[in-house]
Amino acid sequence: MKHLKLYAGIFIIPLFFIMIGCAHFPKTKEKPTYQKKVIYSVSPSVKSKEGVTIKMEYINKEEIKKNPLYTQRVKSNPYGILNDDVKDLKRKKVYIDPFKNKLSFKVTIENKTNHILRMKNARVVFVEGKSMNNLTPALNKNTLVNSIPNHPKVLYYRNEETPIDDAIADSWVKALRRVYSSNQLKIINDVGMEIYPDFTASGILVFPISPSKAMEGKVNFFDITTKVDKAGNPIKKEHFDFIIKSKERYFKTIENETVEIKKDEYRSNKKKKDTNFLDSLFNN
Repeated sequence: MKHLKLYAGIFIIPLFFIMIGCAHFPKTKEKPTYQKKVIYSVSPSVKSKEGVTIKMEYINKEEIKKNPLYTQRVKSNPYGILNDDVKDLKRKKVYIDPFKNKLSFKVTIENKTNHILRMKNARVVFVEGKSMNNLTPALNKNTLVNSIPNHPKVLYYRNEETPIDDAIADSWVKALRRVYSSNQLKIINDVGMEIYPDFTASGILVFPISPSKAMEGKVNFFDITTKVDKAGNPIKKEHFDFIIKSKERYFKTIENETVEIKKDEYRSNKKKKDTNFLDSLFNN
């Protein structure tokens, strides 16, 4: 029993001092992280002509993530390099970001004319800068499906060139196809989009342009039919254009709190971080 007490004392006393030491030493301060975000504005946000009203707004990532349609099951490899068998892949739910590297807007169209507004007859393009030579047509459901092989996640796994990575890429292709083919996904300029008189329709407008590159431009809706003859043939068409501008904003996050900061603070800390990284490369 004496030996037991002795051994207990040997372990308990150091533990006691360790606990006191931990209580007196403050926790290591969390280092802040810095982010740059590009915020887009649409001007004007609403336009009306001859009974047709179009409202447009930019969709940010946070809004897109809220839609449960964009959370899909894909294959994953939880065992990493230890696994070389496709059969051991697991399925998990992930946010697949269907509009990755694409410029996206939410569009609402109100039809107060006396005819059906068929969007297949319209042309919607993004004009980069001020030159009409740089026109990019908006995607519809078919062209979205055709763009799947160029989705960053699909490209990443295809480039690995292993049976396991090919299987994961295939699962991403299927997931994206489910999203783009879903009736829940409304593309405002899709060939099947029809807006009846006195009705309103909302949908997404997508351009195959990286948001980081589309710093300034226009979204143009050409050939929006506003009047038809008795036989239903278009006799008047209107053109709607919206100016797109972007502004860079800077943020600092520390201990789960994010605040907006000045550009100079962001740049100085980013420069400091890059310098520290280079020093670590050459000094180790």
